[in-house]
Amino acid sequence: MLPHLGSGEEILIRCHPDLGKALQNGERQVVKEIEELTGKVVLIKADPVMHIEQFDVVETGSWEGHE
Repeated sequence: MLPHLGSGEEILIRCHPDLGKALQNGERQVVKEIEELTGKVVLIKADPVMHIEQFDVVETGSWEGHE
């Protein structure tokens, strides 16, 4: 696991639908490499409002201690 990541269980990539399709199909190897490097599951969420060159990466899944 990379030292600057928190204790979240997943990484969410929010992106344009066309990029999301590419990451889930032809570019799936990129997602697998991110998962291997981070030790986390990568989820892709398509957002039609986002520009094709814009994306957000958010660590999710661990809310322990947050109320």
